[in-house]
Amino acid sequence: MYQFGFFIYITGFRLVSFFNKKARKMVIGHKDTWKILHDKLAPDKQWIWFHASSLGEFEQGRPIMESIRAEHP
Repeated sequence: MYQFGFFIYITGFRLVSFFNKKARKMVIGHKDTWKILHDKLAPDKQWIWFHASSLGEFEQGRPIMESIRAEHP
């Protein structure tokens, strides 16, 4: 059920992107994200991805990120 709901959401968002400039930028950005990461990140390294949807979430997660980076430079 979750996957179906997510599919409906993404499809609707893509339709809206034809009429909304900000939504269009997001769709284009999402499309290119994996290609950019594949091109820029070394495949022989291990990576941890942190996602924060706001500056406040980033600031809350920063101590964890810094701790992990200190342990695994």
